[in-house]
Amino acid sequence: QFLLYYPMEVTLYDTCILEHAICINPSSLTDMLENKIYTKLWLSDSVPMLPFSSFMGAELNYDNLYGILKNSNQFVIQGTFSCGGSATWLVSCEEDIKAIIPFLLQYNMYSITPYIKNNVSVNIHLIIYEKEILFFPPSVQIINIEHHNLCYGGADYIMTRQLPEHITDKIKEYANIIGLKLQALQYRGICGIDFLTTACEVYFMEVNARFQSSSFLLNEALMEYHLPSLQELNME
Repeated sequence: QFLLYYPMEVTLYDTCILEHAICINPSSLTDMLENKIYTKLWLSDSVPMLPFSSFMGAELNYDNLYGILKNSNQFVIQGTFSCGGSATWLVSCEEDIKAIIPFLLQYNMYSITPYIKNNVSVNIHLIIYEKEILFFPPSVQIINIEHHNLCYGGADYIMTRQLPEHITDKIKEYANIIGLKLQALQYRGICGIDFLTTACEVYFMEVNARFQSSSFLLNEALMEYHLPSLQELNME
């Protein structure tokens, strides 16, 4: 049997693996969750999120962005499908947009949100069962800016102790709301939810229907306390 880190890629494997892959959610559901714009639309009435708009790659220019989000002069452009910052850019002017245009696909959809300064990016693991949901401690995501890309650079579980209590309470509250909605759609097993936090609010960013890059750190803690690993809990 094969338990995949990234279950959405199961169809890319050879038949001998495909036939023995376990813990696979319906592709129609995971495809929706992979589409960051669809997921935001689905959850827009359930949890707070930053204002966003969408453009085709061919439409992207600074005047269009500023015309839609007038209260911001810095924007985050994100592809419909992206991972680890591979299609997520921070732009502040027309020159920045010109620099990323070679990486945009003309007829692909991109979401645009205002860039919030002094934000903290947070991820939390959930494991969703038929009648309960397990929540794990959140981690602060380390984000590096490289050639306009907002790149994932690791996770820090200790730094979350520095977040105000009302912020960590909101992370748990919103993660529970999203977890219950996933549970109602028959999603089962592990997932991760990304939030963006400010001093006052927590904003939903995306659902990752897979193990996280930081999952191994939780496993080290679970092992230390002689508890089942995330993989074992996922298989349950």
